[in-house]
Amino acid sequence: MIPTLTAPDSSLALLREGYAFISRRCDRLGTDAFRTRLMLRPAVCVRGAEAARVRSVELTSPEDSAVAAIAGHRGDDGELLDLPVAGVELLNLIRPVAAVSRFGVLAALTLLRHPRWRDAFAAGEDEDLRAFVLEVRRFFPFFPLVAGRVREPFTWQEQRFGTGDRVYLDLYGTDHDARSWTDPEVFDPERFRGWQRDPWTLIAQGAGGYAENHRCPDEPMTEWLLEDVVRLLTRSVRYAVGVQDFGISLNRLPTLPADGFVVSHVRPVPGTAAA
Repeated sequence: MIPTLTAPDSSLALLREGYAFISRRCDRLGTDAFRTRLMLRPAVCVRGAEAARVRSVELTSPEDSAVAAIAGHRGDDGELLDLPVAGVELLNLIRPVAAVSRFGVLAALTLLRHPRWRDAFAAGEDEDLRAFVLEVRRFFPFFPLVAGRVREPFTWQEQRFGTGDRVYLDLYGTDHDARSWTDPEVFDPERFRGWQRDPWTLIAQGAGGYAENHRCPDEPMTEWLLEDVVRLLTRSVRYAVGVQDFGISLNRLPTLPADGFVVSHVRPVPGTAAA
């Protein structure tokens, strides 16, 4: 029998621990599989060679799951994906979810620091939820820069860039540039009310367009996941936060509060999906 975690929902633990979440619990339980709830949905977390054989159809997975979609995908030649390629594609789904957990922790910290927004979302107000998520992405460091090489020589602001020169784009600095943002060091979701999605100012995950420039195609998924995180934290669970060091280092990659975001006395809200 697959053991079930006692916590009403494991989303907070996943946000805090990221890549180590599954392995730590498997080690503690002495198993390669356990049941839990993530984002208020029942889930089974697995690891190991036996789990990996799902790809080879020796074991089955729900037809609507990401694993099943990748395992059963056929290329233009009609053949199943090679195992290494399928593994990479599955990782391409897992990585952004794990990486976005950093933003989730920072969103939790923001709700603690700004109870006005916590109370509004707890009351069911969604009007500014996307604006709140966008401001979390703008305000906090996620990835410091992206690198590239000059393909054709050009001059910009009297600086000559030659073919092959390596160039670094400052993501965090651009998100805090006073030429683009009023009071950039102030957390203010209202700045995104009616925002027209300028692709060159909010660049926490790359700039420009998804197809033609260096912008992460998982950006919309980041926003959807963070909206779910905020709803979960404000409407579905209650928890206590003790005294901690919430200082955020700008030279730690990826960054988190110094003590993480440790919660206690987690309990579901009666009448919600977490109960």
